[in-house]
Parts: sequence; C-alpha cells; structure tokens
Amino acid sequence: MRKTLSILAIACSSIAVLAQTTYPCVVSENNTWKVSSYDAEAGVFNETSFDLGSQYTRNTFVKYAGQDQYAYATYDGTSSVVHVKNNVGGHFKTTRLYDHVLSLSYSEKKNKLVYLATSKVPNYYDFLTEDVSMTILDLDNNRSEKIKIPTFSIFVPTLPYVGAKSKVDNRGTTQSLSYSISLPTLDTDKSEFMFVAKDIPGFNRLVKMNLNTEKVRTISIKEDVLSLVYVPSLKKVKVLTFEVDSKATTSYFVGDLNSETGEITNKVLMTAFVQANSAETDGTIQFDEVRDVLIVSKKVGKDQTLFEIDGESNEVKSQQTLAKNSDIFIPQSAGRTGQYAIDFASLVSVYPNPTNSVVKVETKEGALVDHMVLTDATGKVLRNVSVQSGLSVNEIDISNVSQGIYYLKVSSGEDMHVEKIIKY
Repeated sequence: MRKTLSILAIACSSIAVLAQTTYPCVVSENNTWKVSSYDAEAGVFNETSFDLGSQYTRNTFVKYAGQDQYAYATYDGTSSVVHVKNNVGGHFKTTRLYDHVLSLSYSEKKNKLVYLATSKVPNYYDFLTEDVSMTILDLDNNRSEKIKIPTFSIFVPTLPYVGAKSKVDNRGTTQSLSYSISLPTLDTDKSEFMFVAKDIPGFNRLVKMNLNTEKVRTISIKEDVLSLVYVPSLKKVKVLTFEVDSKATTSYFVGDLNSETGEITNKVLMTAFVQANSAETDGTIQFDEVRDVLIVSKKVGKDQTLFEIDGESNEVKSQQTLAKNSDIFIPQSAGRTGQYAIDFASLVSVYPNPTNSVVKVETKEGALVDHMVLTDATGKVLRNVSVQSGLSVNEIDISNVSQGIYYLKVSSGEDMHVEKIIKY
C-alpha cells in the first residue's frame, strides 16, 4: 500500500538531517542584479544564473515556498513592473503599476502577492510626500486590486530602496529624515499584512491590512522599526529597530512586537556604530525556521554583515561579513515544517546525470513521485508526466531532445525537488 507524505512527515522527524544553510539571493555585479545563492555555513556565494537587470528594486525578490516560481519588481523612475518567473528565468506574467513598488510579500495560502507602493504627491511647500497604498495581485487570474491607506502620507522616503534621501524645497531648505517605511511582514495566522511607517518626524504607526476583509487599521508605535518578520513557531512578530543618541551613535536592536498594542519588548542590542549620517538605516530581518534562527542583514557604508540571532532570546549567535552587495531571501514553508521540505529533497536521487537517454528518479523512505516536469533553460515544458505507478523508481526518456542543460521538477504531493540535467 502506498505510504502518504503525511505519514512520511512523521517518520522524518526522527531522521537526522543536516540543516540547510544555502539561501536564494540576488547579488549586484557590474551594475546588474543577478540571481544566485549564498552558503551561510561556508560564507560564499554560488555562481549566478541569470540577470534581473539594473532596475531591480532591492528587497522585492520573493521565492514561493513549494512552487517553482519567484517574483521581483523593477522601477524605471516613473513606474514599477512586477515580474513573475519560473526557476530558470522563463516569464510567466508581468504587471505594470504606475507607482513605486517598495516591497513584495507572498501569501501561499491565498496564492496572492501583496505590494507596498508609493505615489509622489506635491504639496504647498514642495516636500517629498508620498501617498502609500497596498496592492493585492491574485496570481490565479492575474487581477490586482489597489487599497489606499486613508489620510496617510509619508515625508521624504529615505529608507534604502525607496528614493531620494533629501531634497531642497522651493524655500531653499533641505528636507531629510532618517527613514519612512519599514520592510513588511505577513502574519500567516491572522492573514494580516503589516509594516511600520513614519508620517511626521518622531511619530510612527503600525499599519495592518487584513487580507480577508481588506480593512486597514493603524496603531501608534514609539520605536523606529526597519523591518518586521512573523515567526509562526513562536506566534510572534520580531522587529529590527534602531536608536540614535546625541553623539551620533546608531544602535540596532532585535525585539518582540505586540501587534495589538504596538509595544516592543525583550529588546536586545545587536550592534552599534558611530555614524553621523542617517542613511545607515539599511537592514532586514527574516526567520529561518529550519535552523530556528533569525537572520539579520545589515549594511553600513560598504560593508554588509549577516547576523544569526536566537529566535527565542533575540541574542546574537554569530555574524559574518558578506563579500558582495546582496539581498538574501529565506523561503518559508507556509505551515509545513522546513525540516520536512529538506527531508524530501534528501530522499530523491536522479541518475545517470549526464545522460543521453533515460533518466531514473529514485525515492526512498516511503516517498513516492506523483509528477515530473522537464523544462529547457527558458522554462519551456518539454515533458509533463503524471506518475500513477506507485514505484520507488520512475523513468523519463530524453533521448530525442537536443544536447544541453535541462531542469527536471520532481513532485510528491506539495513537495518538490528540482534537478539540473545535462544531455550529451
């Protein structure tokens, strides 16, 4: 009798598997952003695969958990384009937005992308004000809905990835602020999209949108927050915050955010820098549920540092300097344990490789393949096979395809493994 993957998930909990330390990322090379990956254990970047272009918007790269797709945004100075592609660079769809997209978040349960975007609005004093909106893109039908935040405008967006850091207004006064909008997070238990914004100096608010009702509400918050992340295993929102003292020392903290009251507790100092300018507010916080650590990427000047933070205590466990300017993205498993996702990949063997005829796909520990898809380097589907045999070894014939590099996606229920195949 065929074992189901739900049974396998229980069995795999007792299997000793090395924690994954390689994360998808986008690196800057010669004024062009390229898709790559970063091995956190070895401290090295792997070979880049394909370009996203020079207009890539930082920290908008999203790789879908359990799906062979990713998304990112580009901005040409006038409008943004959201691109959805597959893992080998083939386009699925694009959506043009006449706004400046600042971030992308993905809800796997709803198969929707959520954009945080701004539109410049002039005012009496010619300040750089921004109307903030959230847009929901339904990936099933490629339809988007823009949701404005009532009576909400942001002064001088200076958080990196947003725009100009200062501007001389028509009175000859230079206007500048330390930051305006944090990177957001999705509370998967409440289906809430949230971020922290500053609309006047010294005043912050937590903005939350319910993805079910699309209602928006705001809560006063006293901290300057750079980035948020929801941790499903702890049912907590973790935040990266900063404070600047009278001596121009900027201190960075990791803490717990109560999304109902706006209170931040359990704050632990991560690092501090003596820096006079306010541009040092570049930072992201994410959660690696496989290794149970918070990952903070922090850039100061030309140096970018990756911190590993204990998910419970918020204490720094380790840190390392990155060799390249990069956005590192940590996929979430959206309800399934990250340990299980890694276990499935470890249970799949694809051989012979290279080959000129038949490729065998072998699984072990009760995992069985139910679908295989072969694509070329552009993402074009060449074979699409639904497997009904219930065998632990399945085959796919590639004898009549040309020499080159192909990608075989092996699926078992909701879990998937992609193998690069070389045909000689």
